Amino acid sequence: MILTALAVVIGVAVAYGTIGFRELLAAVQNLLYGFSTEDVFTQLGKLAWWHILLAPALGGLAIGLALQFLMPDKRNQGIADVMEAGALHGGRMSLNLGIKAAFVNAAALGGGGLAGEPQRLRLAQTPRPCGRCRSEPDDFHRTL
Repeated sequence: MILTALAVVIGVAVAYGTIGFRELLAAVQNLLYGFSTEDVFTQLGKLAWWHILLAPALGGLAIGLALQFLMPDKRNQGIADVMEAGALHGGRMSLNLGIKAAFVNAAALGGGGLAGEPQRLRLAQTPRPCGRCRSEPDDFHRTL
C-alpha cells in the first residue's frame, strides 16, 4: 500500500517536473533566440546570421561555466549516472544534483545543443526524498 501511494506521488511529481523542464527549455530558447516555439527552422530563417552564430556560442559559454562551478567532476549527469546509483548506491541519488543537471540540460537544449545521446531530466531522482524519510531496504529504493 505504501509503495502504491508513493508511486502515485512520484508520478505526479514527475509529470509536473516534465512540464517545468519544458517551460525552462522554452525560456532559455526565448532568451537566446527571441522565440520559444517548436517551429525552430522557420523562425531561425528570420534571424540575422550573427544571431544564429552568437546564440549557441553564448549558450555553450553558460553551460561551460555551469559545469565548471556547479557540477561535481566538471561534467553533466546522465542516464548512466542514474543506472549507477541504482546498481551501486541502493537507488539513492542527490536530488540537488539532479536539479542542477536539469538546468544544465535545459540550457544545452534551449541554446541549440544536440539531444542525440539521451540527456533527459533526471526525474529518476524524485524518489530519493521519499526514501530519505524512511529506513527502508535498498530493494525498496530500487523499486521506486
